[in-house]
Amino acid sequence: MIIKFDQLQRLAKIDILSRMPYKVIRTSPNGKNIQLITEGSKESAAGEQFLRNLIKSNQEKLALCEEQLSSPAMLLAMHQMLLTRLNSIPYFAEKIDHKIKVKTVGSNFPLTPLADIFYQLGEHKHFDLSLLFKRRVKEMLAYPMRPIENVREPYVHELYIAFQQQDGEIKKIAVKASYEFETLEDRIRFITFARKNGSFLAIRVTALPIFNPLTALIGEKLSELARLTLHRARALEAEFISLIGCGEIFDITDEVLVRLEIS
Repeated sequence: MIIKFDQLQRLAKIDILSRMPYKVIRTSPNGKNIQLITEGSKESAAGEQFLRNLIKSNQEKLALCEEQLSSPAMLLAMHQMLLTRLNSIPYFAEKIDHKIKVKTVGSNFPLTPLADIFYQLGEHKHFDLSLLFKRRVKEMLAYPMRPIENVREPYVHELYIAFQQQDGEIKKIAVKASYEFETLEDRIRFITFARKNGSFLAIRVTALPIFNPLTALIGEKLSELARLTLHRARALEAEFISLIGCGEIFDITDEVLVRLEIS
């Protein structure tokens, strides 16, 4: 399907808008309204810039449409409800003295099998994700979390975990990223061996840069804390500012086994 803006193109005397690639997000029940987003390309960037300049130059001619937002109390309630139903492990990375490391990990209790692995590997009731990132900081943290604007989709990595447990404790563990296997057959052999001699988990790790860590919700919480202890609020604010990126870790074991036709 080709989308054209005939009147705009006649005014601008360019055909950049007809060459922009789009992706359909949703359609209305009657099929008359379609919501689209542009996909990353040189044509998209040029077309988006043209539309932004067009809107900026004609703001007085455009009718203002106000969006009805939920009340702050409702947003806070939904925020708290979602936090108790996490199906993934969110993490946040920071950069201090030119070194990137994972600062914070989130999880619900009781721990999922995936979260329990990182908990057992840690000390003093802390999660340890070094098994995932230690040899892959550049690929999985530094590169994906570069401060580049207009990043629409997270960077994604797929990792495989083989481990052996005894009396509920991990005795042996190995992790390999999908790109570290030379062939598909090597990947299948790794999974088959892991399942035969212990346990296997496949995970998907996403990563995105953070441009403005101090959201309205966080600012409100910091203001409340500042009334009680100002120095602690300032320390937390400094921690938020140091954040450079975030991501999530998902258990995709069943997906990988189905995709690779391993029974």
